[in-house]
Amino acid sequence: MIPLLVAAAVFMAFLVLRTWPVFGDGGGRAARAAHRAANERLTRATTDAERVEALVAAGDASAQLVSGGGRAVSYYLRAMKLAPTSAELVNQVARGMAKRPRGLENILWRRLGAEDWQGDRSVLTAILMHLAGLYSGPLKSSVRARAFSNLMSTVAAKGRASTAPPKE
Repeated sequence: MIPLLVAAAVFMAFLVLRTWPVFGDGGGRAARAAHRAANERLTRATTDAERVEALVAAGDASAQLVSGGGRAVSYYLRAMKLAPTSAELVNQVARGMAKRPRGLENILWRRLGAEDWQGDRSVLTAILMHLAGLYSGPLKSSVRARAFSNLMSTVAAKGRASTAPPKE
């Protein structure tokens, strides 16, 4: 009987510690309020730039919520569809999803597969940089991290070669 009570107490302590962020912030009130405000901005947005800002704000707020990871991915992907050539947007998404590395990995892979990357490679470089950071950090895969570092070097070398003046 005593071992059962100890196990139940340890389990309760685990649950409390696991859900502490929800209770510590008053149940995520601030993040939910920010999410509502961003959704209101999104409905009032008339230009693509305003929509991108509102989608990023909604993604940031969703990423702070305990159960908002999927919504955050959705908001960020919608923003990236509206501004496909913005490397700064990729960096904003990476900052917003810093505590959700699997969600960020999902976003970056989806974005990577969405283009043929023949033109400006600044977005491609940002994506590869963040994937390399994920695989060398929270997602720990040294082989993948090295592969993405090599890809970044190749993309940078091709970028320099394509912008160099032709030899006569």
